[in-house]
Amino acid sequence: MDGRFGNLELLRGWLAALDAHKFLSKQGILHRDISAGNIMFAANPATATPGTEGLLNDLDYALYHNRG
Repeated sequence: MDGRFGNLELLRGWLAALDAHKFLSKQGILHRDISAGNIMFAANPATATPGTEGLLNDLDYALYHNRG
């Protein structure tokens, strides 16, 4: 792949990153720095395992929020 994604691959990557945010939130972790630079895409999202097309990284500003 030449580094360019089609609309479907881009959407799948964003959705996977959103799922990561949802998972962190359920664990009580607030990311606090979601931006385009903190979303990474699989090298070949067209053949990536579903759910691994994109990820959310850079938790430097994250906070743990104890809900209990």
